[in-house]
Amino acid sequence: MAINKTDADTFMVDYRDQEGKRRQKTFDTYKEAREYEKRTLGQIQSGEFIAPSGATVKEIAEKWLARKQEAGKTQADGKFKPTYRRSTLAAWKNHIDHHIVSALGKVKIQHLDVERVESAASEWEKATSAKTANKMLTTLTAVMDLALRYKLTRENPAERAERLKVETDEEDGEVVTPDKIYNEAELKKLLKASEKLPLAEGLLVRVPALLGLRIGEVLGLTWGAIDLKEGRLSVRFALADGDKGSGALLQPPKSKSSRRTLVMSDGLRRDFAALKLAAELKGDDDLIFVTPEEKKPFHRKAATKILDRAIIGAGIERRTFHALRHTFASVLLMRGKPPVEVAAKLGHKDPNVTLRVYAHFIRRENEAADLADLEGVG
Repeated sequence: MAINKTDADTFMVDYRDQEGKRRQKTFDTYKEAREYEKRTLGQIQSGEFIAPSGATVKEIAEKWLARKQEAGKTQADGKFKPTYRRSTLAAWKNHIDHHIVSALGKVKIQHLDVERVESAASEWEKATSAKTANKMLTTLTAVMDLALRYKLTRENPAERAERLKVETDEEDGEVVTPDKIYNEAELKKLLKASEKLPLAEGLLVRVPALLGLRIGEVLGLTWGAIDLKEGRLSVRFALADGDKGSGALLQPPKSKSSRRTLVMSDGLRRDFAALKLAAELKGDDDLIFVTPEEKKPFHRKAATKILDRAIIGAGIERRTFHALRHTFASVLLMRGKPPVEVAAKLGHKDPNVTLRVYAHFIRRENEAADLADLEGVG
């Protein structure tokens, strides 16, 4: 290994790697060249040297996806069957094509660092959600693992990147207070305003408000989930985040407790019956809530705009679909419904979650009686 001054007054480090291949790298100053020489010599001696490469994140990401699509098949009885679910492959492709490549595709693998990854994740969160952005980070981590195996980099910055904080399905850690929900008078105004919307849009607001469904569960409802005769609604699927460029992905709930059957009010049953009568697609597997013209699943952002119109019509403070779920639970508890029953309606696996999240709204009718035996003591 040697440092030679060039005719251009730069300094070239001339060396051979651990495989004996000759390499050269030029620097503007002797100090930079000396530091590189020292660092590289140590890496060569320890076998940790990574040869300079022009490979980009885009190239490795596409190679990783191709490997998953092809190697993700196993042969059984002479037929090829996919190892990975279609929805999983579609999600990976969407992460790479519409997010990872657009944000980091041109960056060379060896130049990718934690700061760039975390900056990209912040932008992904703005475009989708914290939960989806974390899934993209997981995909990027797998891509960079392939780069590690190919010895294109010494570290995986995606693995070291801090994950974004998300609400879990059980709302762990979140305590709902009165300022985060609608009171009964505001809820009545919202329900009345929703009746002025087109039937499907009005139902999109009323279902989470009256049954406590998550918005993904509402958007994932199929006609097979509605029993008009018995007046029951079954939660069996949820619509995954519909990121730009990806198709709708119906997925079963992550926990058994989220699979539940709820009794509809007479009003909801009549509304669903009227909507089904007017619907063009009403097979058991057809989604109930679809866009009027394209008959495609509602994106969550489009659903939020519908909720906003109802809120404006009601003249109340703007809140989210999740606030409707919280309002549903809070009103039931304030009316004296046992927490265990409310937990079952919400699909909570552990009633203690319900007790913790909605502690402000649980009625304590026997508190005075609990202290009555102290009267006259002393």
